[in-house]
Amino acid sequence: MRRHLATAALGAVLAATAQAACSPGSPSVINTIGDVAAGALQQEPPDVLLLGVAFARLSAGRVVARGTGRSVAFRRASGKVEVDGLDVRMAPGGAVPAELGELRVEAPRAAGFLTGRAGEAFGGVVVRSRRGDQVKTERLVVEGEEVRAPGRVEAEGPGYAIHGQSLAARADGTRVELSGGVSGRLGGEP
Repeated sequence: MRRHLATAALGAVLAATAQAACSPGSPSVINTIGDVAAGALQQEPPDVLLLGVAFARLSAGRVVARGTGRSVAFRRASGKVEVDGLDVRMAPGGAVPAELGELRVEAPRAAGFLTGRAGEAFGGVVVRSRRGDQVKTERLVVEGEEVRAPGRVEAEGPGYAIHGQSLAARADGTRVELSGGVSGRLGGEP
């Protein structure tokens, strides 16, 4: 039962991140097709470059996500948006299960397109919940209802610490698969 709870907590953290990032009307800082790599940024000069950006996402008149980016570049021809220094906080309820509390996502870089339900953040992604859950991975990819971390994943929280070489999950948290040399502990102090 504890193993199921730890896996569910990890899934809930990543699923909430995916749902908030890819909801219609959300900032498209994490909306790509999954083919953007750190070296692919800066291929074409941006049409718009904003420095020190703050944003908020509203749903039914309520702030459900807010964040900042050191810089945001937009390329009109491709519709690509790229962010350096992404820091997003998502309110509990809706996409973030209430028991997790506020969810914070930090990534050195994120990229996406203004259309589509796909995206990625990379360069060392950290997701933290107010409850004390924390997930670290090099890259987080969202494609529709699927969330992937194709590299090492380290997750810990109240009563668990789990590590693996990759993660695949559904955005709604109904499926979480950690694979590749999975190890960790359940119960006890973090």
